[in-house]
Amino acid sequence: MKKVAFLVPSPYNWLIWLNALVMLTGLFFFNWRPVMVVMGYLFETIIIGLIHICKLFVVTYWGKIQQESVGLGKT
Repeated sequence: MKKVAFLVPSPYNWLIWLNALVMLTGLFFFNWRPVMVVMGYLFETIIIGLIHICKLFVVTYWGKIQQESVGLGKT
């Protein structure tokens, strides 16, 4: 049987596994409502999306400045 690398805990994905274990522990042992867990994932996704949008603007702005400084933006 072939292992699927992302399904096995590793030094690269241990935080994802820890996050999932915390959520499952809360659901089964601390009586968290499933809706609240889903809302937590929703807000986490929104925050990550906002961070990526900020990174996109920074790369777009600084990329144009770098291209102009080395003459790549001119046609």
